[in-house]
Amino acid sequence: MSATSRLSALLAMVLVAGCKGPEARVSRSDTTPAVPAVIESPGALATRHEAQESLNRARAAFEQKQLETMRAELADAATFLRTEAQRTEGDAGVPLRLAAAELDSLARQAASGAMPTARAVDRAFIDANRAEARYHLLRAGGAIANGDNARAGEELTMSVDHLERAAKDAGRQADTAIRTAIADARTLASEMMKGAGAVPDEVWRVTEELERAIDRSTSGVGVRVRTEP
Repeated sequence: MSATSRLSALLAMVLVAGCKGPEARVSRSDTTPAVPAVIESPGALATRHEAQESLNRARAAFEQKQLETMRAELADAATFLRTEAQRTEGDAGVPLRLAAAELDSLARQAASGAMPTARAVDRAFIDANRAEARYHLLRAGGAIANGDNARAGEELTMSVDHLERAAKDAGRQADTAIRTAIADARTLASEMMKGAGAVPDEVWRVTEELERAIDRSTSGVGVRVRTEP
């Protein structure tokens, strides 16, 4: 079974468990603005820590040909991803572990004094952000199953953030399907963080849409190195 199929199966279980019941409330209307402002909360977003800071520093070191700094930052990012993978159940941590291994490979290359190619750097960073997007999408499903809509909204927000980074590095930020998935997920996340519930069918549609968008943010098309963090 592929990583995508495993994620679909896991999301199906947690969303079905969390979305049944008469208390499910209204979904978005067709007139809802496409991209609402993201609301910071005192929960996961306020205490957010992620590998992106290390990846940003690694990219800057790469552009300045500072191999030792690049090696150290890549190793830190890989360690962070492995730690996240340990918090998941079953095969859900596989993409994170694979992305960590890819970063470790680049770190070893830098340690040997060899400069990685720009394409290899972008591919590793795209894969890391895609793995993070899947991780937070799955955690959003778990939060929904536990009846914690505010936390689900935060996790969806983080999933979308990582998808945006992956799509940008892959040169796919203009992809219509990805843009639509991002807008819909941000709208749903904003409503959840405000305390609103969601119709099960709406939650399922948006999370499925987001999962497909993560698949589309592949490193196989339009890869290029960004010049900004």
